[in-house]
Amino acid sequence: MQAPRPALSGPGHVFLHVVVVLIGWGIFGWSWWTVGFGQPFHPAVIATLIAITLVFAPLLTFFWVHHNRDIYARKGQRRGVRSTPEIYQEDWTGRLVHAEFDALRDSQLVVIDSTTDDKFFLTPASSLSIQKDS
Repeated sequence: MQAPRPALSGPGHVFLHVVVVLIGWGIFGWSWWTVGFGQPFHPAVIATLIAITLVFAPLLTFFWVHHNRDIYARKGQRRGVRSTPEIYQEDWTGRLVHAEFDALRDSQLVVIDSTTDDKFFLTPASSLSIQKDS
């Protein structure tokens, strides 16, 4: 089983995420405040939003492309999708997996029931038999 992906690389990374999230929620809250209280948008506000969008969106796109190109430069071209074991005992959070994989493969519907310690993959037929047993 693969180890879970590390959360964030350090305090600077965490701080950057917090700042970006706070800015996003601030813009969201300000927009609803403006709409909710009927405050008109002034032309200066609209011009500022357009200017920020014309600068920020391309910059964000540029950095995202740069980030992806950096990954490509470090890892090289993908040769295919990652292979994962077809049958596994634990999920990525460490919960025990309970499943009849052969039955799941042919089922049109899979019901997933998870608790803090276990994860159950069930077909409608197996979930009915479990309910009858209880």
